[in-house]
Amino acid sequence: MAASRVCLVTGANKGIGLAIVENLCKNPQAKNLHILLGSRSKENGEKAMEKLHSESKCGDRVSPIVIDIDDENSIQKAAEEIKSNYGGLDILINNAGMAFKGDAFDENVARTTSKTNYYGTKNACKILFPLLRPGARVVNVSSSMSVKTLSDISQNLRDQFMKDDLTIDKLDSLMEKFCKDVANGTYQQEGWNKSAYGVSKVGVSMLTRILARDNKIEGALINCCCPGWVKTDMAGDKAPLTPAQGAETPVHLALLPEGSPNGKHWKDKEVQPYHA
Repeated sequence: MAASRVCLVTGANKGIGLAIVENLCKNPQAKNLHILLGSRSKENGEKAMEKLHSESKCGDRVSPIVIDIDDENSIQKAAEEIKSNYGGLDILINNAGMAFKGDAFDENVARTTSKTNYYGTKNACKILFPLLRPGARVVNVSSSMSVKTLSDISQNLRDQFMKDDLTIDKLDSLMEKFCKDVANGTYQQEGWNKSAYGVSKVGVSMLTRILARDNKIEGALINCCCPGWVKTDMAGDKAPLTPAQGAETPVHLALLPEGSPNGKHWKDKEVQPYHA
């Protein structure tokens, strides 16, 4: 194929994900990039492709691919398709995520949010990382809510999350503890705040640190970011930013030059602390 590099964007059929695809299509730094538009269903992917063809005229550089990060079999199938058709991946943008609207908060909310945002992202990395080529870029879309949550929770919990030798198994245990503490009604006594979304994104941010620390792929950079508060189905109409504006930092990280920061949390194209 003509493109020498391949990028996968999950959750790319609408909102920030679709805006990331559109930005990459038009970005001079990404002119040799073929973009895989990931969506949970074939129908959603086809609708997004129609939109690309009609509005941005860049559909010829994009191919749809079905990938549902809630389903490990779906991720595995996508990985096999990518390997067969493209040989590997150069950029992985884990954008897919979810949030409950309003102030719903119980065990179901905690587990459902963690399942997609944390465990889904973790499984996508586990299954897709073997496809990454030297010099790869990985962008995990986190949130400033992770920064707020890490700042709000108890010092003891914060210290556990921020340990330099934190493992994925230990991170899994912390995420499970949150869900159990919510179920038991003891989350406040145990030091958590009341934000299932925030805790799920703490998981994404800490996962990013671990993957960056332990990564063995030559020249790879693995970072996470907050895209900002963006007008999407998930965030609502009160958000001040457009999807195009929300796409700017993820795209910036996807195209970082060699020697750039690794294992960091970014916002507005700048490195930010993991907690206040």
